[in-house]
Amino acid sequence: MELNGENNVSAIEDKEKKKLFWKDKKNIAIIILVFLLLFAIFSISNSDVSSLNNKISELSNQIVELEEKNNNLEIKISESKNQENSQIEELQKNITEKETHIKNIENALNNLTSEKVTLQNQVSELTSQKQSLEGQVTSLTNEKQELEKKVSVQTTTSTTTTKSSSNSSSAVASSQANSYTVYVTKTGDKYHTGGCSYLRQSKISKDKNSAISQGYTPCSRCNP
Repeated sequence: MELNGENNVSAIEDKEKKKLFWKDKKNIAIIILVFLLLFAIFSISNSDVSSLNNKISELSNQIVELEEKNNNLEIKISESKNQENSQIEELQKNITEKETHIKNIENALNNLTSEKVTLQNQVSELTSQKQSLEGQVTSLTNEKQELEKKVSVQTTTSTTTTKSSSNSSSAVASSQANSYTVYVTKTGDKYHTGGCSYLRQSKISKDKNSAISQGYTPCSRCNP
C-alpha cells in the first residue's frame, strides 16, 4: 500500500513537471529549432555537400594565398624598416658630421674674429706710431729748415766776416805800414812829433794808429 502511494506521488510530480516544461516557451522554441536543424541537415543533398567541400577548398586555398601574401608583406615591411633604419642612421651620421663641421667653422670664425680684433689693435697702435713719427718728421724738418737758415746766415756772416776780416787785415796791415811813433801830453787831445813845443811839460809816446783809435787828433803846429 505504501509503495503504491509513493509511485502515485512520483507519477503526479512527473506529470506536473511535464506540464511546466511544455508551458515554458523557451523549451518549446529550443525543441522547434532542434527539429528545424535536423530537417536542414537531412535535407542537404550530396551535390550540396560536394559544393560546400569545393567552397571550403577554395577558401582554404585563398587562406593559404593570403597567408603567403601576408608573409611577403611582412618581409617587405621588415626590409623597408631595415632600409629606413639604415637611411636614418646615415642621416644621423651626416647630421653629426655637419654639426661637427659647423662647430669647426664657428671655432675658426671665433679665432678669425679674435685675430681681427688683435690686428685692428695693432693697426691702431701702428697708426698712432705713424702719426707720432710724422709729427717727429715734421718737427725735424722744421728744425732742419731752421738749421739750414742758420747755416745760411752763418755762412753769409762768415763770408762777410771773412771779407771784413780780410779788409780789416788789409787795412791794419796798411795802417801798420803807415803807422809810426807819436807823442801826446797828459792833458791834451793832440798827438805830436817828437820835437813839437807842446811837449815841454809832458811827453808820452804812442803808436799813431793807437792814438787815433783813442781819439787823438794831429797837432796843427807840428803836423805829425
